[in-house]
Amino acid sequence: MHIAFLTPEYPHPELGNAGGMGTSIKNLVTAIVRLEHEVTVFVYGQKKNLKFDESGVHFHCIKHKKYTLGGFYFYRKFIASY
Repeated sequence: MHIAFLTPEYPHPELGNAGGMGTSIKNLVTAIVRLEHEVTVFVYGQKKNLKFDESGVHFHCIKHKKYTLGGFYFYRKFIASY
């Protein structure tokens, strides 16, 4: 099984600070990987685009984009198309 998480935060040195939601997702990811399932974590709102694998987890960092009008909507559409 392949499970994906879409989140604005995740506790990792490459990704910046994270709070309770990110820590909860990390605990879930760790448990799922131990069960030998594939996991991808999409972290949006980051400073740069970055892809890397660590401890059996695929990470996709999605750079935050600014739009002159309708930013929230168009950024969500961009994430959905990613």
